[in-house]
Amino acid sequence: MKYKMKYSFLLLLITISAYTYGQNAVGDTSGTIAPIIADSLESGNYKDVLTSFFQLAYNDITGPGKEVAFDANVFAILAKGNKNLLIDSNYVKYNHLRNLNINFSVKLDSTYHPNGFSFGFKYALINGRDYTISRYYLAQLAKNAGEENKLTDLIATYVRARTSALNADPAQISFIDSFMVQPIRWLTDTTYSYVFSSMDKNVQDTLYSIISDTGNHLPNLLKLIKGNKNISARQELDKRKSDLLNDFQNNPLWTINANSTFLPNAASNNKMALNSLTLYSEFLKGMSKTSSASIKSEFDVLAAYTFTNDSMQVQNNLMRNIFTFQPGVNFYLNTKNTGKSCLEFKLSGTYYHTFSTLMPGQKADSSTINADIRVRIINDLWLPISIKYDPQTGNVFGLLNVKCNFTGMKNALKSLYTKNNN
Repeated sequence: MKYKMKYSFLLLLITISAYTYGQNAVGDTSGTIAPIIADSLESGNYKDVLTSFFQLAYNDITGPGKEVAFDANVFAILAKGNKNLLIDSNYVKYNHLRNLNINFSVKLDSTYHPNGFSFGFKYALINGRDYTISRYYLAQLAKNAGEENKLTDLIATYVRARTSALNADPAQISFIDSFMVQPIRWLTDTTYSYVFSSMDKNVQDTLYSIISDTGNHLPNLLKLIKGNKNISARQELDKRKSDLLNDFQNNPLWTINANSTFLPNAASNNKMALNSLTLYSEFLKGMSKTSSASIKSEFDVLAAYTFTNDSMQVQNNLMRNIFTFQPGVNFYLNTKNTGKSCLEFKLSGTYYHTFSTLMPGQKADSSTINADIRVRIINDLWLPISIKYDPQTGNVFGLLNVKCNFTGMKNALKSLYTKNNN
């Protein structure tokens, strides 16, 4: 009787292991839920295009046009006050809010006194990278883990069928003990140190007979142990998960943005007046083929139309119209252990065309060659450096910025996850 109770308990653990594996992201043992995982894997360039939480920036630190800017995701702001929005049904329902960013910045003069401000919004028309609500992602995740979950059920069935004779056969009892523990460890050990060849020889033979049985339909696991007996099944699962996430990081992101700037105007006694209005459209598309690549890349193209103040006019106006087109490629170096971007380099070119009346000596068309370098200092604190070269004049312009991407909802998300899983 005691053995039946013992194995009933172990079978329960097997079932829980399979269920937990099916519910959580493969490779996620921290208890951190999907939104934070998705955000942490994005490049710094992506977070500049669309932030999932909050971003604080200090731009042009050493230049005359200093600026303190704050970008926020509308869903993140609302969820700070109403944690019910983090429930899965609401999370999906308010997807449009997670695609909406608002921004506000304060302009500073050379003496660090405020001399203007700007505000605007950004919306993602297409956000193919949000795997947290993707049915395709969930289907692929289930498909990738399908054989491992099936093997867990087969192990449970094998043990259950043999528990009735355990009282009379101590050797069988010892084997069943090993057979229940070792294959499950092979499927779940996140250190990847427990491989197929680490099991007892009898356990290996029995497990191989189950996997190789054509009626059990486990071709990928059979191919795995035939190809390399010194590999962990969990390692293979995590690799499939990484490849799937890499595919989503290659998906397109298309945003539109409107931003207005207010500066003191001499014609209105230096009162704040609308100085410029810019309409943007930016498209981002990953180009990395494998998740294991140490250097990944993404195509980034920006188009903008700016209505700005014409300084040749006495009255405040928006008569100066400039079109900007900037295609580029961002390369980023990922750390091997975390998969997070640690160093990025974006090379781009910018074309400008002025539609309005030109200033004396000004050309309607101009261009620059740009280089943007982002260095992750610690966690989500970045040091971006922007350099522009004007091939017509030979001038070089440089901007030094500091940006911090942070997840103000992290504790709320973790507490809700813990509550829902206890």
